[in-house]
Amino acid sequence: MYKRIGAILFIALLFISNIGSSKAQEFSSSNFNDSNPVIMVQGGRSTSTNFELISGSGQTVIGESTSSIFTYRSGFFYFPLVTTPVLTAAAGNQLVGLSWTAAVGSLGFTVTGYEVGQGAASDGPFSYTNVGNILTNTVSSLQNGTTYYFVVRALDYFGNSIVTSSVVAATPHVPPSGDSESDYTIKVTNGGVHFIGKTGPGSTVHVVQDGQQSATRVVDGAGNFDIRINDLTPGNYLYALYAIDSSGEKSSAVTFLVTIRPGEITLISGIFIPPTIGLDKSEVKPGDPITFKGETVTPGDVSIHIETPEGKDVFIKTTTDKDGKYTFTLDTDGMPEGSYTIRVRAIDKLGATSPWSITIPFAIGKKTVPAKKPGLCSGIADFNQDCRVDLVDFSILIYWFDRANPPEGVDLNRDRFVNLIDFSIMMYHWTG
Repeated sequence: MYKRIGAILFIALLFISNIGSSKAQEFSSSNFNDSNPVIMVQGGRSTSTNFELISGSGQTVIGESTSSIFTYRSGFFYFPLVTTPVLTAAAGNQLVGLSWTAAVGSLGFTVTGYEVGQGAASDGPFSYTNVGNILTNTVSSLQNGTTYYFVVRALDYFGNSIVTSSVVAATPHVPPSGDSESDYTIKVTNGGVHFIGKTGPGSTVHVVQDGQQSATRVVDGAGNFDIRINDLTPGNYLYALYAIDSSGEKSSAVTFLVTIRPGEITLISGIFIPPTIGLDKSEVKPGDPITFKGETVTPGDVSIHIETPEGKDVFIKTTTDKDGKYTFTLDTDGMPEGSYTIRVRAIDKLGATSPWSITIPFAIGKKTVPAKKPGLCSGIADFNQDCRVDLVDFSILIYWFDRANPPEGVDLNRDRFVNLIDFSIMMYHWTG
């Protein structure tokens, strides 16, 4: 420790000792040369037959020097260090409740208030309202079913904006039958998380928390889901959401790292679960058809991406029916033998695009092979149950590394600890 302090003092003394003797490059023009200019803390005056150079110590305290053509700002006052407020939103009936963490200034910088910005798109523009030095605000008189975007920016002593939060989205809506408006502004001793999104009508949404099933919910006839998990101990949680459609096909998962704070409900809205996808054959002879089908939002379009053995990308588009189902039959006539992959994503009526689905391999070869019936994935180390062992599962295992009482499904060798042995087991089952 003393060596480290001594090194820092040495560097500081070295810098100070060279202030008056530091050399620099030569500056020149058609009228003069300034050779080896130096920093003159005490100020000074240099002259020649063609020019005069006057140097001063400059502004040495916090403040501002101005003239008709320039402004000189000195001191850390103009280079503030302020923490960024973390904004969360909860949607209700024609309203959105906002809350945010305090922006904390340092180096003498003080936050004196906040402005709430509201816009119709994630990239703005935003209309700002000064709400004073508070950490919550309710925006009312909103239209149900419309997505609004919000930001919060902190203000300094002079009312200048100095830091802005990330953008959050919320969609006001009438509470489902049996729920009360107070459910959307619930205050709990610990914390909670609130998921709002869409998928195929008739699907069941599953929520996986840190590798363990946490909640399920059957979506409504329009494909919307609303899931709340309360009374969570403050901390970081990794969530994965996936859907199982009416045919038993499973979607790929969308994941979120959520920080739970005491007494706060963290809202995650606008979730668009990828479409499910299945096929009737895993291999066909050249010229034989192969049919793909799945479910997603309705009304909507489905973009199909096929990668060929030559590495070429083929894109095809189809539409969903009134139940959110889509079907596409691929004519393989003229297509070369080899291994292919297919994946899909959905585009809803407003133009929102889902993430890509699971990628499924198929082949054009010497025989016809029926596809296996859909089923849930229960492979070892597939914690988020997306039929793959990849970085999401790796992140879950890291979360539980060296923690007490890991879930049984995460403790791969069941020795009540997550250690390098568990990582070795995961690597054996790795799919990427």
